[in-house]
Amino acid sequence: MDAFWDQDEDGYILNKSSLKKIPSEYLPLVEDIKDTYLKYASDQIHSIYLFGSVPRGLSTKGLSDIDCIAVLRSRANTNWTVNESKRIIKANTIISSMVFDFEMLEEVIQSNLFSWPVFLLSTSGVCIYGEDLILSMPKFKPSMAIANSELIQLKDNIDEAISEIQRIDSDENLKYWCRRIMKNLLRDGFFLNMASDGKFTSDVDLCYQEFAQHYPDLAPGMARALEFSKISSANKTEVIDLLNGFGQQLVIETDKWLDVNNPTRKAKLPLIKG
Repeated sequence: MDAFWDQDEDGYILNKSSLKKIPSEYLPLVEDIKDTYLKYASDQIHSIYLFGSVPRGLSTKGLSDIDCIAVLRSRANTNWTVNESKRIIKANTIISSMVFDFEMLEEVIQSNLFSWPVFLLSTSGVCIYGEDLILSMPKFKPSMAIANSELIQLKDNIDEAISEIQRIDSDENLKYWCRRIMKNLLRDGFFLNMASDGKFTSDVDLCYQEFAQHYPDLAPGMARALEFSKISSANKTEVIDLLNGFGQQLVIETDKWLDVNNPTRKAKLPLIKG
């Protein structure tokens, strides 16, 4: 299990990722990801990054995603991404999923609003191609802006997951959506008290533990979400029932948080720089 992310004496989250921490069995996969980005969008790409558990040396074989993003100088054709993601997932059983993500260069270097991609790169990213932008990115403390960026999307994420699960006709896709939405529930549950507690994690076990301390009455539902995040259910009905039951209870708590911290429901809040 991961721990809370390290912070400096002023409370800023420290980036502990490095190329040296990437486990050797992931290196061919990393090269494949880089080469695939360059195959389809080399003229538009400024730089390519990994972030999350793999470059932090904390991945779990078969359960962890591999997270990647390319920063683009100009718009690129992305029609290839779905098929290439499926190819890589099928060929690499050490990961549970991956998506080829993109962000525009001007959004990375100019925005004064909170940006989730910039946060992820600043706190857990490592450059695998091109000019490294991470050192010039802002530093982050656990904040309302970070929590808001996810909590404001919770209801829509649940609705999307239910819609996708209802129409899915393969166990593989059902398990993907089950893992995806359950991780959303766990991390959003943690975000409800992240800023006031002054600590950050993306580890689902820790997210559950922190949520259970603050919301003991809702802990059984979150415990079920934790179970499904690791061993995905192939039963549509039980997944949808959890989302319609516990998921909606979590939406109520999220609305309470937003009423206090973002009453105008802005998707992005301004960066607060130290």
